[in-house]
Amino acid sequence: MPRSSQIYVIACLFITICTCETTVRASEPEGQEEIAKSALTIYVSDITKQLIFSEQDTFSLNAIEKLTVFLEKSGLPNQIIYLPWTRAIKLAQTERNTLIFQLIRTTEREGDYHWIYPIADSEPLFLYGSRKLHPKNLRTEIRRGIYSAACLSGSAQCDLLNEFGFPDEKILQTSAIGSDVLEKLLVRGRIDFIAAFPSVFHQNLTASGLDAGTYESFSMLDNFTDYLAARKGQLDDEILKTLLSVTAKSD
Repeated sequence: MPRSSQIYVIACLFITICTCETTVRASEPEGQEEIAKSALTIYVSDITKQLIFSEQDTFSLNAIEKLTVFLEKSGLPNQIIYLPWTRAIKLAQTERNTLIFQLIRTTEREGDYHWIYPIADSEPLFLYGSRKLHPKNLRTEIRRGIYSAACLSGSAQCDLLNEFGFPDEKILQTSAIGSDVLEKLLVRGRIDFIAAFPSVFHQNLTASGLDAGTYESFSMLDNFTDYLAARKGQLDDEILKTLLSVTAKSD
């Protein structure tokens, strides 16, 4: 992404964080007035905010830019809130008129959400571990329970680790708050592997003063597309209709 575009996205993010709301223009078409009475809340991982301000992750910069444009086209008043992922998922499942951003579309989740808008060029998810590990047959040894892994409770990473072969008892699901929770578990030797995006993994290790070179990616876990999504039953009908209309026009 050109430097000027990065600055634009970061400026938009700063304004969003400060004001926490975009307003509907005065020239709205009829029918929008009732919708405007209830603001739309979009929950985003706080890790994404860190990556944007560090300017080290073009995936997150591009994703936030697409989200900003999409919301502007909808004309709906909205607020973007950055929270730890576990909490963001929980609130998006229980609060009215909420969306979750950058949600991985998996088979397990397919029927539970309205998949509003795909975010192109999503970053692949990898299995990271220490270079000191030398598995002869990684997946076979994982299925045998030789290795352990960790993931954020309620995240798609937990399902992907299980699908990759990790037995349930070998997956540590943590609800701890913090952007580098998984990396800390890995560094302290509590587990052998974690599922992570490259930009996030290296950012967290570098921020902690650790050498990312002592770890490596052993396998790609997924290359799914992230989505702006809404839990079914959580959106007012008119809001859902408006969002899907914007999606259709964006194709």
